[in-house]
Amino acid sequence: MQSIISNFLQQRQATTATVATTSIFAATVLLYSLRRFSRNKRDDSTPCIPYTFPFIGSTLEYLADTEAFAKKYSDLYGPIFKAHLFGKVVTVVGGQYAEEVFTNPDMSFIASNNKFINVDSALDKHAYKLTNDDLRHLILKHLKDNIDVYLARVQKECMHVLESKLDNHPVTLAGLYPLARALTANATGTVFGGSSMLSNDTLMDHFEYTADETLKDVIRSAPYTMFWPGLSYLYRGIIQPKFGSIKRHLKIIKNAVKPEVEHRLQTLRQKNTIHKEQDVMNYIIETHLLDQDDTIVTNSISNWFVVMSFLSVLTTSGALASVLEHLAKYPEYVNELLEEQNQVIPQDQMGVTSAEQKKLIKLDSFIREVFRITTKNFGHPHTNIGKQDVVLSNGTVVHPGDEVYINLWHVNFDPSIQQGVEDVDTFMPFRYVDKDKPAVRCSSNYLAFGLGRHACPGRWFAIDIIKTIVSIIIRHYELSLAPEDDKTGTPDELEKEARRVIVKPRI
Repeated sequence: MQSIISNFLQQRQATTATVATTSIFAATVLLYSLRRFSRNKRDDSTPCIPYTFPFIGSTLEYLADTEAFAKKYSDLYGPIFKAHLFGKVVTVVGGQYAEEVFTNPDMSFIASNNKFINVDSALDKHAYKLTNDDLRHLILKHLKDNIDVYLARVQKECMHVLESKLDNHPVTLAGLYPLARALTANATGTVFGGSSMLSNDTLMDHFEYTADETLKDVIRSAPYTMFWPGLSYLYRGIIQPKFGSIKRHLKIIKNAVKPEVEHRLQTLRQKNTIHKEQDVMNYIIETHLLDQDDTIVTNSISNWFVVMSFLSVLTTSGALASVLEHLAKYPEYVNELLEEQNQVIPQDQMGVTSAEQKKLIKLDSFIREVFRITTKNFGHPHTNIGKQDVVLSNGTVVHPGDEVYINLWHVNFDPSIQQGVEDVDTFMPFRYVDKDKPAVRCSSNYLAFGLGRHACPGRWFAIDIIKTIVSIIIRHYELSLAPEDDKTGTPDELEKEARRVIVKPRI
């Protein structure tokens, strides 16, 4: 009798749960449909890509081939349209209208970025947070004033990484991203923390991998979060900050940084000078943290290294890997780059100053063209953080809380936007030589580093790092694509369809 009652109660609970779940789902769909209808009624002038299933929308079609998706609907609707992506309807903006998004004070890139990876929530709260003005002064004053000293260190570390990774004999790499990541981490590490940071294997490992592993966490969670904004909010607001890779890496970085910070503070207090070797860590401590206790200083420096893993290592590594892959794919252009390099830098001189970097105009053009030809998706998302609608010049309305994606395919490949650029679908690496269009200069038809107040303030430093590393690699090594049937190794998870590359010492 007891078992019969138990089974009845279980069935009753299951039925109740099913009804409740169905009701919640139905209510969610109803609210979603009403919200969509309300929004469309208020703003029905901008075309929206048709879709069948709520929440899924056009996401699967976009992810299947981002370039084909961008081209198809740009050709169909023009520079502005709406699309249901990642659980919500967003406005996709290209062409001349992209500049309006970048320059509007209510459109926030940071707010959108936090919807993807909420780094700030995982950082230690008991720390000094550098303001945007602090960062700009660091980059535009400190780094620029010391750039030649830092570039000399970057060159030295680049050679060290290449010798340790390639071992002075031909190797076949399953994609170039891991090598680019190691080169970037060491290059920026010597600038941020000097020789003491580079000698700390634990700190360097986590500095190199924090951003990558966090991004992989996001990729693994995507099947559960990308269609459901509520689950996405739960993940980025609670799960990711408390249990994600960032928190784990931050704890290890803090333990690795603490002895060095304490040593520098002790030296400062005893000798009134912080360290014999200048680096960004010294600058931050001297400029912003002198009146803070040791714990705050340690937390602040640890937070800085985590943030730089994203802002410097992750972004520059991807850009560098793309440039190196195009050098392997188009080896016919390398001789011209070497000739230019030999005219600027003597054969027996490894070092290169920032002034000499500016003379490498063919390499600069090569880099800019790689950025253009490889950026074919939607990016640079911005959220309207204001309380009023943002109305673009064509009448498109972006409501408070709504998001805008920049159609980078349209910006980079539409002939009406790329005026004066012949054959936009063809890789022509020297097309910008003598055109006064350096890779660091942002414009409405070149958005690699953003635009206006959202432009990356450290872009010139990133380009200097890339130029330095590329110059050393082409001087000492030859790159070529491996045969298509070569299955050596496994590409990095962040390198989709990476081609295998043969790297051999230059004779």
